[in-house]
Amino acid sequence: MPRKDLLADLDSLLERARAAESRGELVLAPSVAKRDAATVLEAALRALAGFHSSPAIVPQGTNLVLTNTQLLFYYQNRLAAHGLAFDAIAPRTRTAA
Repeated sequence: MPRKDLLADLDSLLERARAAESRGELVLAPSVAKRDAATVLEAALRALAGFHSSPAIVPQGTNLVLTNTQLLFYYQNRLAAHGLAFDAIAPRTRTAA
C-alpha cells in the first residue's frame, strides 16, 4: 500500500477517534491524542516491530507491505469494538497529489 494512502486513512481514523474521545466514548493514549498521522504511523511501525516476533507491516520504499494478516486482523477487531474499524466497502476519498 502506498504510504501516502495509509496516512490519509490514518488521518481520517484519528479524526474519528478524537471525536469519540470528545464524546467520552474512549480515552486516547497521549502518544496518539495530539500527534499527526505520520508520527503515529512511525510509532506504530516501531511498536509492532518491537513487540511482535513477526511484524505486521514492513516499509519498502514509499510503500508499506503487509506481512502478517492475522496480526492486522487482531488489531482491526480491537478497533471494531469502538466503531473505528476499516470499512473495505466504504468509498475512499483521495485528494489530488
